[in-house]
Formats: sequence, C-alpha cells, structure tokens
Amino acid sequence: MTVWEILGIDPSDDERAIKKAYAKGLKKHHPEEDPEGYQRLREAYDAALNQAKHGITFPQPDEYDEYDEYDEETENDWNPQFVETAEDTIVHPVEGFMQEVQKLYDDFFARLDLEKWETLLQSDIVWDMQYSEPLQDRLIDFLTAHTFLPHSVWNLLEQTFQWTERKEEMTDWYGETTVQLLFEHINGSRQMSYDHFLPEAEVDYEQYVRYRKDAQDALIENDLERAGQAIDQAFQLYSHDPELFHLKGIFLLRMDDDEGAFAAFEQKLGISPQDIDGLLYRAQLYYRKEKYMEAIRDCEQVLDQQPEHMEALFIIVKCYMALNDEVTAHHWIERALKTYEERPEFYPYRAKVFNLKTRKVEPPKLDAKTKWRSNLIKCLYFLILFLRRTGFYVLFFLIVLLSPVPFEYTLLLLIPVLWEIWKIVRAY
Repeated sequence: MTVWEILGIDPSDDERAIKKAYAKGLKKHHPEEDPEGYQRLREAYDAALNQAKHGITFPQPDEYDEYDEYDEETENDWNPQFVETAEDTIVHPVEGFMQEVQKLYDDFFARLDLEKWETLLQSDIVWDMQYSEPLQDRLIDFLTAHTFLPHSVWNLLEQTFQWTERKEEMTDWYGETTVQLLFEHINGSRQMSYDHFLPEAEVDYEQYVRYRKDAQDALIENDLERAGQAIDQAFQLYSHDPELFHLKGIFLLRMDDDEGAFAAFEQKLGISPQDIDGLLYRAQLYYRKEKYMEAIRDCEQVLDQQPEHMEALFIIVKCYMALNDEVTAHHWIERALKTYEERPEFYPYRAKVFNLKTRKVEPPKLDAKTKWRSNLIKCLYFLILFLRRTGFYVLFFLIVLLSPVPFEYTLLLLIPVLWEIWKIVRAY
C-alpha cells in the first residue's frame, strides 16, 4: 500500500489535509491498542509530510518494480531526517532533539527528574520557529505512546508549548483522541504519583507502571476481574507504592470488602501519612464502622491541609449528627455553608438540627430573601433526589397510564415511587 492509501486520501501537498487524515487514522490505530497499525500510520504520515513539503511524489517500496530507475540522490534531497556526506551522517535538528527525548525517557529515574527536562527544553531548537511545527508534531506523537511521566513534567511541557491555548487547533490537527489523552495528563485527572520508587530496588519499574495503569483503566471501566489481575501482577513486582494500595482499596470497596479496603488504605497511609485521598477513604470507612471520633480526626487532618475541603466537612457533620452532638454539628454546618452556600448536601442536616426538640442552639434569624432562597434550594434538592431515584418509574407510570392497560395494574407502578418517597422522608 502507498502512504496515501494508508492515510485514506489522494496524493496531496496540503499539510493540513494530511494531518487531519492522520488524526482520523489515530482513532482506528491507537498507539497503545494497535501498535503495529499505529507504526504503519505514523510512517505513512511522516512520508506524506516529507513529500508535501518538498513537492515530490516519491514511489513507495512496493512500487519500485514499476520504475526502471531509483534516484537515491533525489531521496536525500527531500528527506530532512538525514543528509549523507562522504565522511559522516548529519542528523536533522528535530531528529537529534527527539533522540535526546528518547534517551531521557528510556532512563526511568532520569525521566522523573524535572531538572533534566528543564535542561532539555532549553535547547535552541525548541525556540526556533523554523522547526517549531515539525518538532511539536514529533513530540506529541512521542508523548501519546510514552505517557509515564510525573505531573510536574507534563506541567513543564504545557508551560513550554502552551498547548492549552491552542486546544481547538490541536484537535483539528491531531484528533480528539490524541488531544484528550494529552490533556488528561496535563490536567492530572488520571495522573498517579512517582514519588515512592526506590532507585536501589531491582524492579522492572516500566512494567510495574504498565500494570498500575492497566489497573486504573480497568477500575474506570469497572472491569473488576481485569483490575484484580493487574493489581496482583503489580504487587508481585513492587509493594511500596501508596498509589497501588489506593487502587487495591478502591477495588476491594467495589467488591464490598470493607475490611480489606480499610487495611489497604491503612497501608497507604503508613507510607504517605498525609495523603488526602487516603485519609478521606479511611474516614468514610470509620464512619461505616461507627467509629465517629476516628473519622473526625482523619477529616481534621485533611482540613489542616485544605481548610475548605467540602467532603471532609460533610463527613464531620455526619459524624457529629450520629453522636447526637447538635451544637457542634451546627457549628460545622454553618462553617461549611459560608463557603458552599449553594451546595444542597448540608441543608437536610441543618434542617435536622433546627427540628430536634432537644437542640441546644437557636437557629439564626434569616431575612425573607435568604429564607426563601434556602427553602427553594432544599425543595430543588429533594426534587432532584426524588427524580434520580424514581424518574424511570414515574415516566413508565405516565406511559402506561395513557395505554389501554387496566388501571389497577397501572397503580402497581406507584408502589416503588411511594417506597422511594418514604425512604427520602425517613432519611431527611
């Protein structure tokens, strides 16, 4: 097949059309899912760009037999990667830079060193407008297949190339899949820590982070069987990583094993005592075990680091309500509402405090506007909660009501609706 057939377009010198075709091809041949197909696509893309930039339509290897002559000198004219000389091979600046990137990435602990990336990205070629576009093309292509970098390095890359400002343009050029993958790492939405790897340990860290990433992906997809296998494989290689204990804790929660999950988060906090996610999960499990003071202590540690952390405030409120300490609960509710006035989670507990006959605090006097807004928010909260739990039944009830089904059968559909209403009222 020719490069144009692989890209799915006619021969063209329109670089934008070539990039769009490449971006479309990436959706079918993702580097992690189809490495062979991706390699063919990438080679076709590079060759097509070379031809377009130099105005040459050069025969592909499987077409050579259709030509009587092969002009090797012409190929060297249009291929910018290498220029043959009598004495040596001169490496194209972009190719030379990418070789340094590959060399840095191949050394696992060197790639984790932010200073080494800072030094590399200070190279003159990074700021040379002549090479800006091909360099970024090659770098983005490299990063889609080599994603195991600390968040600090991704931030440095973003600061250097300002990709966020050109997100729409990049989507047109590289495709939504590539750009989404890139920005997941830049934003840190699926980023895991590399802070607890020990250089002296004889561990295949490259394989380890692949198992760890596979476990994370499987949990996102709720593929528990694959997640469990990947977690076990990762533990066989390395067991001093708090991120892996976190994944194990999430996995065991999905398996309804609260005790196992609690042990996993305990082990995570044993390695990283101030980890916010670990503290929050342990606090939630303490709450389920009715160990309310322990849950409160974990949440207070979270608030020491992030004084307005909403989930920590919410757990503390629930704990003091469970302890029947309405005065302290009221204090925490009001503290939370100063920051999260529009959040509905705290209003049912506030209402409980005000409605308890044994309450030891007087509710603050609200002006008419604030009271009206508070009541509206509570009503909207209950409406949303009701529709989320019973929306399907209500819709089905209305459909059946308009059908010829006997009315007494239709009324049966009201049973789950009334049941959910009763549970909501009892809870709040």
